[in-house]
Amino acid sequence: MKLTKGSFCWFAMASGWSLAAAHAEAPKAATCDETGFVSIFDGKTGEGWSIYHDKGQPIKPDAWVIEDGAILNKCMGYWYRYEAEQLENFVLRMQFKVSEGANSGIVLKSKAEGVPWQTGFEVQILDDHGKEPNKNSTGSIYDVLTPMYNESKPVGEWNDIEITCDGKLVKVVVNGLKVIDVDFSEFTKPVGKFKRFNLAYNDLPARGYLALQDHGRPVWFRNIRVKKLDKPSPPPVRNTSEEGFVPLLNATHSEGWAVAHDNGKTPFTLKEGVLRCNGTWGPWYRYEASELSDIVLRMDVRTTQEGRSTSGNSGIVLRASKDGDPPYSGFEVQVLAEHDKQPHKHCMGAIYDMVVPMLDATKPIGEWNEVEITIDGLLCKVILNGRKIIDTDFSKLTTKRGKFGFPYAELPRSGYLCLQDHGDVVEFRNIRVKKLNR
Repeated sequence: MKLTKGSFCWFAMASGWSLAAAHAEAPKAATCDETGFVSIFDGKTGEGWSIYHDKGQPIKPDAWVIEDGAILNKCMGYWYRYEAEQLENFVLRMQFKVSEGANSGIVLKSKAEGVPWQTGFEVQILDDHGKEPNKNSTGSIYDVLTPMYNESKPVGEWNDIEITCDGKLVKVVVNGLKVIDVDFSEFTKPVGKFKRFNLAYNDLPARGYLALQDHGRPVWFRNIRVKKLDKPSPPPVRNTSEEGFVPLLNATHSEGWAVAHDNGKTPFTLKEGVLRCNGTWGPWYRYEASELSDIVLRMDVRTTQEGRSTSGNSGIVLRASKDGDPPYSGFEVQVLAEHDKQPHKHCMGAIYDMVVPMLDATKPIGEWNEVEITIDGLLCKVILNGRKIIDTDFSKLTTKRGKFGFPYAELPRSGYLCLQDHGDVVEFRNIRVKKLNR
């Protein structure tokens, strides 16, 4: 069935899952709450939608078609835009599936004229199942923010995606796992490709159009539904107070700490409040005065290019047991001498081999980085130099991932703090902790 120019009128249906009655292969009912959602695509017509070309080319009615209850691009370079109204504060849900080599995107808050992804922001869609996340992966904020996980399914399988725009707060959930959680008000300067267009995400319009991209390979969309939010939530305010924090290390004494896996050398030394990992390779420095459970941990970390690999490789492990290798019983926040690089699962601030930071907030090698790690039950947040880079829920990780022999949903609820000697010189100071009373 071919599409025609949209009628530009708003229509609403009682349920976002109305396709179930219209199409035999419609998906099963969603497991999440659908209260307040309305369908903006009826699975039969293009009512409310229009075909658009960002360079003013004549409209081709067959550039997008509806097949089996889904919207499908025909690889002609046109956009499919919802023009019944502009969206402001909302939760958008839909399903998509990709063909081999497909590249597409869901653009939000774009303007009526111009290239949508250059006037709004794009959540990337890609044929990239099983690949490491980067700033162009499925679920990324295109060329700006890296998804914490790549949850895309193989070619031909339907993916569920949810995008929340709550004022300047944006969240992206792919197949049930949150991959982006960011405050656009922090982006006061253009980044990535958007420097060319002088577009800072803090300056995005409050409302704009939803557009689907045709980037040359077939992509299918269905079950597109929206829930409007009454008003934007106030921006989060980070608690920088030091009230309740207790130092774990003083200027000259390391009482409560001990070397684990001692190699007979001097792996750590303390001088004038700075704990230096000397790069002897193998040992850990463990805080043994007590196990730690739900806490906020703060410290300063400085990497160098001295040592075995010159990469400033170390780690901060929480909830480790006294037996075995700490990262394999607890979880490790990676330390690495990198700056201004694409985030990856072993970079500074990553949950080692597991969760990728959404952005690079590291300072140049040789400067002190402020690290804050919150672990509250199975909720984990990492803030690096004042920027939130990880905000995830380990309870969602119910299968084994990365190098680890257990699902993070089964992470111990308490354990030891350990600092790693990975053969490189790294320094720590101002190590302090605040216990969360629950």
